[in-house]
Amino acid sequence: MNEKVAAFVPFVDFLGAALGSATEVALHDLTDPSHSIVKIVNGHVSGRAVGAPATAFSLKMRSEDCFVSDYVSTTADGRPLQSSSFFIRDGAKVVGILCVNIDPQPFRTLEDGLKAFMEAYRHGGSEEFRDTNLEAVRAAYRAPLHRRGRDGRGRAGPLAARRAWQDVERA
Repeated sequence: MNEKVAAFVPFVDFLGAALGSATEVALHDLTDPSHSIVKIVNGHVSGRAVGAPATAFSLKMRSEDCFVSDYVSTTADGRPLQSSSFFIRDGAKVVGILCVNIDPQPFRTLEDGLKAFMEAYRHGGSEEFRDTNLEAVRAAYRAPLHRRGRDGRGRAGPLAARRAWQDVERA
């Protein structure tokens, strides 16, 4: 493995752990493009494993830039991924690529659920709910002590508490 590429191996594990299971992180060593993946985390996202080839797209995409971000790639079974690639160089030559591929499906499922919720909320109109019982309890608590009732030891007794609750129920 190219030593410049090898330096990124721990970073692949870090990114995979930090970004979660819907994000694939693949490290390519371009010494042998037909078996370029030397480290991969969450390979289930694309179905690839160590030893898989670099895609023709990634080989064409090598540019003068340090990285390319936010482009759409496609898995072998046709699913779209949101991708970004960092080019690892030895001088001017690109010797490796660190790829981050996000499966947007879990986010779309969440988005669809939120849209359905918001749709139901929107069509239901708007109504302000006030907890009148809560307001009555707060009012009873703020009432002067002589109106709340006290037992012989200076504490609110069970009878006083029951009366306060009955007042709440009547409100």
